Amino acid sequence: MTSYIETILKKELNCSSVEFIQRPSQDSINNTGVYNTSFGPVFVKENDFKLGLDMFQVEEESLKLIKETGTIRVPNVLKVIDKNERDGAIIVLEYLNELKPIEGKTSWMNFAKRVARLHKDNINKLEIKKKAESSIHNKTIKAIEKFGFHFPIVFGPIYQIQADTWYSSWPDLYLREILNPMINAFEPLSGQSEKNKKLYENCREMMINIDKVFKGYDYKPSLCVSDLASDNCGEIDGEPIIYDPYCSYSHHEFDFTQPLITNDFPPEFYQAYDAEFGARRGSKDRSLAYRLFGHLIRANHDLDREENIEKGLELTEKLIDLSNKS
Repeated sequence: MTSYIETILKKELNCSSVEFIQRPSQDSINNTGVYNTSFGPVFVKENDFKLGLDMFQVEEESLKLIKETGTIRVPNVLKVIDKNERDGAIIVLEYLNELKPIEGKTSWMNFAKRVARLHKDNINKLEIKKKAESSIHNKTIKAIEKFGFHFPIVFGPIYQIQADTWYSSWPDLYLREILNPMINAFEPLSGQSEKNKKLYENCREMMINIDKVFKGYDYKPSLCVSDLASDNCGEIDGEPIIYDPYCSYSHHEFDFTQPLITNDFPPEFYQAYDAEFGARRGSKDRSLAYRLFGHLIRANHDLDREENIEKGLELTEKLIDLSNKS
């Protein structure tokens, strides 16, 4: 019996045949599958969220942006499909049959160098643009000068930042558009327990002076994956690959939010990254604020909520102390 997905793929991809092969991986948000078509196998993700089409359109644009830098490989996007009569959407991607997890010091260090080059790509372009503007041989250099998003950014299936949100200041963007809304989203949970209430109160107290944690650093916009994690990267024959991005022009350290929470990037990754990118003064303090955002996302989505609330309490107390000392 032909499934709904097979029917819609056959129509949208203009295939003579489509057949489900396997469900290759776990995905906490989307349904995934590999399908054999008349022009070869494809990897398919499908969801039934109201923001589902936005999510996949952002992923498509993000993959294109990363590919344009030439710094690290990404899968090609074949098509994004609106399910129309149903909520949600489908994205059809190149199937990376030989994809394997990144393993071993050498592979992690190679991956780190590629990520650092991705983060430096726009920064380098800004420097070239500045020099070109002062030269008689003026060349048009495409570089993003502000922090923000060309398209709506979706953090999970429920929280969204509107398209074309741009700030000259990274701390202003992060605190106003990313962290504070996530704290607001947690407020309805604050009445469920004393710990929840304490976390919400800590967040509100912390926000009064948290901008002090971000002072004294020259922030420049980097093209960030924004969902950098061991689940969203791999390698084929030693070549690193990134997938499932929702890119933003952010402070490059924001990309380490998930790896620092899960602790699944080895020390060699950060050593190789710093060697390629350069020293990052004050990164330890800023990472507390980035990690707090990650734990709030997880708590709001009921992913190990109790554990993430505990971590959130620890981080807010440290950030309150830092803000008061600064």
